[in-house]
Amino acid sequence: YTFENGITSTNDTVRLGGSLIENTTIPFNTFNLTFGQAGNSGTTTFETGVNLGNGTNTNVPLSTRGSAGTNGQVLISRGAGASPEYVDTLNNFVLNSSTLNNTTLNNTTTVNGPSIFNGTVNHNDKVNFNDTAEFNSKVIFNQLPQLPLPKGNIWVGDNSGYADSVAPGANGTVLRIVNGIPTWVNTSSLYTFENGITSTNDTVRLGGNLTQNTSLNLQNFNLTVGTAGQTGTTRFETGVNLGDGSNTNVPLSTRGSAGTDGQVLISRGAGASPEYVDTLNNFVLNNSTFNTSTLNNTTLNNTTTVNGPTTFNNTVLHNDKVTFGDTAEFNSKVIFNQLPQLP
Repeated sequence: YTFENGITSTNDTVRLGGSLIENTTIPFNTFNLTFGQAGNSGTTTFETGVNLGNGTNTNVPLSTRGSAGTNGQVLISRGAGASPEYVDTLNNFVLNSSTLNNTTLNNTTTVNGPSIFNGTVNHNDKVNFNDTAEFNSKVIFNQLPQLPLPKGNIWVGDNSGYADSVAPGANGTVLRIVNGIPTWVNTSSLYTFENGITSTNDTVRLGGNLTQNTSLNLQNFNLTVGTAGQTGTTRFETGVNLGDGSNTNVPLSTRGSAGTDGQVLISRGAGASPEYVDTLNNFVLNNSTFNTSTLNNTTLNNTTTVNGPTTFNNTVLHNDKVTFGDTAEFNSKVIFNQLPQLP
């Protein structure tokens, strides 16, 4: 006999083993070929690779643990002395330029190359993305992801529909929507303060030039300027108008009263509110007309006209011309410093 093509003979012993001298096929038909037995320690080594089929036959499974896995599963090592296993969960893995469907990433996983994730992706632990990762469906993070973002920056969508980082604005600036985009702007451009309102840095105060006629519609509320006991004053340098001329129901009140018809407002001295009265004491009247009045301790200077019935109490001094157009009753001494003209 001639023994060749993987068969060798030594003396009268023929053994499996030797060099192949041609392409060789072993048809199995319906039989199995088993290398080794459970418990053996020898191994089968393929130094030039293993081809599962010739390229046209895609029904050549690679089985382990009695299973060729399910569609999409990957074969992972279970360590020395153990058979590998098909799984759909990867732990502590580095993925380079991959496409994954319905994936769960556990423990520390690193994605280096551009990767596409289809279907639901569960992130159960730390995942490092060092290149583009495209998620085409729902992504579930079971803990907050750590995304690369410089300190103080914020995420804003760009023109391509992707998140882009925006650096923080200068001190004192505020985030404002400008043309639909979050933008850091100075407070001076955020609002315009005018017409009696001024702004210094980020402080807005009452005070400044009016730029238009301004009305405060009080409705049924009160406007109070100052508080009892304060020493600041309110000063009107250009006058006070009570009403616009057509509205004559605008009282000027003091001491809780606008007085009664015909009363006059007199001073009560420094630090005290003026008061409405109908009796004048120790007064000097210049170029005046009186209608039905009572005057006490009165001095009449210059040209004074008394039209209505008037009562003068106490001393009355006439220092100039006084015309009495009606009854004048003097209840005390009258001093004329020039001769009166009597009818």
